[in-house]
Amino acid sequence: MAEREAETGWPWRPFVWLALGSAVVPGFLFGSLMGTATFFGEAADVWYRAMAQAHGHALLAGWGGAMILGVALHFLPRLRGTRLAFSGWVPYLFWLFVLGLGWRTFGQPLLALAEGGDSVLPAWNAICRFAVGGGILVQTLAVVGLLVVLGRTMTSGPALERKKGFRQIAPFLGVAAAALLSAHLIWTAAAIDTFVSGRPLAVLSQRFQDGATKLMLFGFVTSISVAMSARLFPLHFRARLAHNRLLRAAWLMLGGAVALTVLGSVFATDVSASWIPAAGMLFALGMAFGTVAVRVFEPRRPYPRGKSYRVASDPAGIGAITAYGWLLLGAVLLAGASVNDLTGGLSPFSGARDAARHVVGSGFMTLLIIGVGWTMLPGFAGREPSSRGLIWTAVALLNAATLLRVVPWMTSALGASIPGDFTGAIYALAGGVGLAGIGAFGIALFMSFRPLASRKNVFPVNR
Repeated sequence: MAEREAETGWPWRPFVWLALGSAVVPGFLFGSLMGTATFFGEAADVWYRAMAQAHGHALLAGWGGAMILGVALHFLPRLRGTRLAFSGWVPYLFWLFVLGLGWRTFGQPLLALAEGGDSVLPAWNAICRFAVGGGILVQTLAVVGLLVVLGRTMTSGPALERKKGFRQIAPFLGVAAAALLSAHLIWTAAAIDTFVSGRPLAVLSQRFQDGATKLMLFGFVTSISVAMSARLFPLHFRARLAHNRLLRAAWLMLGGAVALTVLGSVFATDVSASWIPAAGMLFALGMAFGTVAVRVFEPRRPYPRGKSYRVASDPAGIGAITAYGWLLLGAVLLAGASVNDLTGGLSPFSGARDAARHVVGSGFMTLLIIGVGWTMLPGFAGREPSSRGLIWTAVALLNAATLLRVVPWMTSALGASIPGDFTGAIYALAGGVGLAGIGAFGIALFMSFRPLASRKNVFPVNR
């Protein structure tokens, strides 16, 4: 069974390639195109807003979501000590996910162009509307099916008392599943609401879109990332065992934030005005507690024979450290934005929420995928990680892209201003640099997946 899975790559490898494809085209490429549009003064256009939503969706559901789901389908059954339940469903659910993701991410910009014209091609308009609405629904069905597969798997196997490693992160998995499911149900509600209200479907209701984005990024991605880090960092990066009490505090904060975000998205009234900043504060605290809990910044344990782990010579380790550095910054920005919402007076944090989203998405999520993915994924295929130089390149480029993306906000917070066209050029450059970083990571993975006999210069992880 294990040999067959390593040979075919199911269930994890198709999700990995989907994630890379989502990051390259509708992810960072769309981001670069949006920066170019800002440079030419087109940022207020409906097409730009549709591109922004498609770009964010591709990175959250495609790049982060598909990668996490693929790893979870392979890794979690082994951690639980059981086999993947309903494994025959996975290929069909994968293709449903691909269909839904593709329809929505490419349908939104195309529909914006169709709705912004003179309805010369009403059939094309109808096709695009079907693609966006149908894509949201199909992707939601795929996610529900995958959660059923994972849920059934997690509830089988040995008693939890015998699986302390799984028991340690089980609450995070519950929070992550709740956030993932809630985000997709909110996107489905957004599509229905847009149809009923008669608004252009190219741009979903911002109330729903913001709630789903927070759930995916700060709820789903952060929860599952902290959980996986707690189990994997001691194995791969010689980190000390995670603090259980801090982990408990982190999942409680993140779980509370997910609940408040769902309530605020459903009951968008004056009553919910105080819930959303409170949710932001809880997300920020959960991110901070999670960072401290996994002990990524603490001294590393030596190897059994006294050999020390040299984090400075391990690109994956540097990627993990810088990822959590960005997560801490994202927590500060999100907390500041939440306080600013509550008080209406802390101008240095005006607009910090957008900066927090990009810091956590481009910085934390992407760099953690690169660091952990290069370390783990070749092992799934029975290979050793290779192309260390490409991973160094990817880590450097993604850190640079994240910094470029938040430079305009940082400049504004310091009281200076950058002309709009120059800001657009910075955003376009950030997208291009991020695209190059993802490309380097993808090539490194491709080279690592090849049979050992067909490649030279294998660079194993620092052991």
